[in-house]
Amino acid sequence: MDQNKKEHNIMLDYTSCIILFFTMILAPYSFIGFLSMSSFILIMFSFLVVFFTKKFIFNKYIVFLFTGHVLLSLFVIYFTPFNIGMYSMYKSIIASTVILFCTMQLIRFITERTLVIVSYYFVAITGIFLLYQVVWISAGKIPFDGQLFSNLASGYEWATSVTYRRPNVLFSEPSYFAIFLLPILGLYLNNGKIIASLICLICLFVSTSSLGILGGVLIFTFYIIKNKKYKLAFQISTFTILGGILLAFLLDWQWIFTDNMRKISNINDESGMRLVGYIDYFFELPFPNQLIGVGFHQLANYFRGYDLYNYSNSFVLLLINHGIIGLLLFIVAMVFLFFKSNGKGQLLIFLFLIIAAVDGIIYGGNFFYVLTFIMLNFHKKEGSMQRKISTYNKQISYQKNMFEA
Repeated sequence: MDQNKKEHNIMLDYTSCIILFFTMILAPYSFIGFLSMSSFILIMFSFLVVFFTKKFIFNKYIVFLFTGHVLLSLFVIYFTPFNIGMYSMYKSIIASTVILFCTMQLIRFITERTLVIVSYYFVAITGIFLLYQVVWISAGKIPFDGQLFSNLASGYEWATSVTYRRPNVLFSEPSYFAIFLLPILGLYLNNGKIIASLICLICLFVSTSSLGILGGVLIFTFYIIKNKKYKLAFQISTFTILGGILLAFLLDWQWIFTDNMRKISNINDESGMRLVGYIDYFFELPFPNQLIGVGFHQLANYFRGYDLYNYSNSFVLLLINHGIIGLLLFIVAMVFLFFKSNGKGQLLIFLFLIIAAVDGIIYGGNFFYVLTFIMLNFHKKEGSMQRKISTYNKQISYQKNMFEA
């Protein structure tokens, strides 16, 4: 019986890890109604697990943050001058609630060891495909753009990255590849997989994603300083230089270097919505909306009135969608998560904030993907604390019984 249960848990562990990585790769493909292919798979798996195990888990800090933002959005309807797009807001709230619940159900089955093992396969597949695109592009050819189901991606903007000499791997643009790989990089660093971490860093640089390059460098720096691995900094530099020299003989790297420098130098360009983009439009809101925002996922509707469509900064997104109060709720939740997580979780929270600074990740599919890596470490610490409490209560009960005897 115990052996069957153990095998069952191992199967759920591997299945959960595979589904987690596919939530990023299959996110662009519509499936049923407003559900993407990845959302449908996640929902089916999670509800089957809850149905058969009769158990579910949640993270109180994430639920606190999400509930706060939902309540602020409901207040927008009745108490503020700006309240357009209410149908789309309700739909977004329902969809995000379901996906958040389902994402949290993956956590109890995922173990770091299995996540590392499964990630090797996904990194190998995406890394090989990246190399293929780079070789083709450097040779002046246009490679396959990574659309696995082009007929299902018809309603999704797929950047033609490969036509302007930027590999996007299996994702719609290089930045999404960076969001996919950065948490894996953090996972490898947390588990001492330095060589695998360096391979990820090289892939991020080759992808020409400014988020990937800066995020990779910053997360390595955070890891080195926090763990006092100063020798590692020298090893990384040596490995990177030698690897760069070797690959320079094989590929035309001038275009990679030039495009990366251009991307990094323009990271604060307001047209790309990096760091501070379009924050002036927050002050155009009526004062009540400055306090509680324009509503859940309503930034697009608000910006449409100014004929703006490009935005990718989560802090600006939070400020406009949920107001000053919503941004403060986010800060409070992140602070609590940071100090309640173990050291591994703190590195991933730092990584999440880096991504949030240059991508509108909040409550999108990418948000739940990165959140899973954070919650995994938080859940382990919380579970450890529950075991300590349980052990303490048993000791008290034992001592009480001995005294009564």
